[in-house]
Amino acid sequence: MVRSGIRADMFTAIATLSSISELKCLKRGKEMHAHVIRNGSDYQVSVLNPLIDMYCNCGCLVAARQIFDSITNKTTPTFSTKASSSRGEI
Repeated sequence: MVRSGIRADMFTAIATLSSISELKCLKRGKEMHAHVIRNGSDYQVSVLNPLIDMYCNCGCLVAARQIFDSITNKTTPTFSTKASSSRGEI
């Protein structure tokens, strides 16, 4: 998509992060995280929750905690993501 000039929207980012999380591919996850920040979706809780999940599944709990702590308007799904993904470790 990027090579063809198509910008990923929030929904594409969520689906991509979900796939990356399942594959436990931290490198691709970090690339997607950077893409999300560059395109201004990083303020959307609906994108941050899959980011937390991806980092937890990839074993990068520090990054997951940093994202969780940066969210000012935490929602019930945010706390659920944290609890289910990290098993209480963050």
